[in-house]
Amino acid sequence: MNEPLLPLDDALDLLRGAIPNMGSSLITADRDDPALDRSAMDGAALRSADGSAPRTVIGTLFAGDDASIFQVGPGEAVRIMTGAAVPAGADAVVPIEELRIEGQTLVPSRAPKPGEAIRVRGSQAKAGELLLPEGGPFTAARVGLAAQSGMSLEIPHRILVGIASTGDELVGDPLPHQIRDSNGPMLTALAHRLGADARKLPSLPDDQEAL
Repeated sequence: MNEPLLPLDDALDLLRGAIPNMGSSLITADRDDPALDRSAMDGAALRSADGSAPRTVIGTLFAGDDASIFQVGPGEAVRIMTGAAVPAGADAVVPIEELRIEGQTLVPSRAPKPGEAIRVRGSQAKAGELLLPEGGPFTAARVGLAAQSGMSLEIPHRILVGIASTGDELVGDPLPHQIRDSNGPMLTALAHRLGADARKLPSLPDDQEAL
């Protein structure tokens, strides 16, 4: 006696259970994010207490540079790029659009406010803070967040699923008494969406030996 076919939902549940789930590990911040105060704009790092007075440029900082080589004093500024660490002594960044060059000095068009255009250390996450709980889905965002936090998530292998529709009536270019195969492509798309390496196989006729 032939076994009855599984309902579609039951078959999809079995498929879902067979696909590796690598997203169960919780993710915590291994350090403050950002780890230092960083500039949110291209411009100049300076002291807000000096108002809109001209600033003498003492250097330039790019993203990834060690900012400890500079100490910004009264009347001084450091040219700074987006993402660069803010040097000691500076408590604001004035965007480049609001700076005027006069000889060897930079002149802000207005008095900056403390903390302006600065991503403060730990403003996105504190060291040890939970970023994602256990049991979440394995997504590209989870992989990226794990990498940012010093973790390594192995990309799981996809299971291979072959889908072959059956029926003498299924043809690619049907006559009026025949039909096109729509279930096969639909099931292939469903399996792919669940995370399988889904492949649509040629349709099979109503023949036991062929099946």
